[in-house]
Amino acid sequence: MTMYHPKTTLRMDAEFTALCERATALARSFDHDYVGVEHYFLSLRTLPAGHPVLRTLSASGLNLPDFWAELERMAKVVTGRRVPAILPNTPRSDRVMAIAESLARAERVAEMGLMHFLFAVAQERESLPARLLAQRRVTPG
Repeated sequence: MTMYHPKTTLRMDAEFTALCERATALARSFDHDYVGVEHYFLSLRTLPAGHPVLRTLSASGLNLPDFWAELERMAKVVTGRRVPAILPNTPRSDRVMAIAESLARAERVAEMGLMHFLFAVAQERESLPARLLAQRRVTPG
């Protein structure tokens, strides 16, 4: 099943849809009242070994186990706020999704995929995952 991100008009492919569901579940498990780019990015670690996104990250010299551990440690902030039934995206997550949509449209494809998300994070540069990648001098793609 494909879905649309609330702030985009281009469909997400099945993998991206599943990633969104995992990101929301992860945000809930952290007792967060939002879904941030960090939740989406951490959800990439559940992809099967050899997935193109993971290969791209590894090929750029990133030590994935260390990166995932640091990103999770930094993402697990305690907000102390009530967790609503429906978790909203952060404005930055919406911005990353809009960039992913524009990348997919530039390729003239019918759906956004996970590689679009990965490259959107790299382009956005301000999210927690993007800053950690930059600290490690990693530029996917």
